[in-house]
Amino acid sequence: MIDIKKIFFAILFSLLFLTKGNAVIKDSLFATVGDKAITQSDIINEIKTILILNAQTSYKDNKAQLRNAAVQSIVKRYVKKIEIEKYDYLEFNPADFDTELKQLASNINMDLNDFKKTFVTNGVDFSTVTDILQTELLWNSMIFYLYKDKVSVNPEEIDEQLKLIG
Repeated sequence: MIDIKKIFFAILFSLLFLTKGNAVIKDSLFATVGDKAITQSDIINEIKTILILNAQTSYKDNKAQLRNAAVQSIVKRYVKKIEIEKYDYLEFNPADFDTELKQLASNINMDLNDFKKTFVTNGVDFSTVTDILQTELLWNSMIFYLYKDKVSVNPEEIDEQLKLIG
């Protein structure tokens, strides 16, 4: 009887733990920018984000063009992130962030709650949008910090140029 139990548990053990797993990797690496990886799912999420931000529902007609725009957008954002990381003291005004977020929603005639729901409905984490905005605001802060002492404004010259235009 003991031998039958041992055989039974050995078979059960081998069936449970030694069988081939059904796990499948559904994502793959597309490219890297510095130490940041771009995956196929990143590209799909970026395409969805572009479509939502432009109030479009389909991209079958311009699939290749939209894919290229998504890749370029991700690459630019990652390059900016790499540069921003070099300056750990950069910050932005949270009010600017809120204003920009509301403006994005307003651009496609939505309030902020509907805007967030649109992303959730389309399977895109809303943190994608917040990441895009934060990166842009930090980038602007970095550019200002680097060049603020190198730019001078002459109000008289501006007035002269305005008179020539108007």
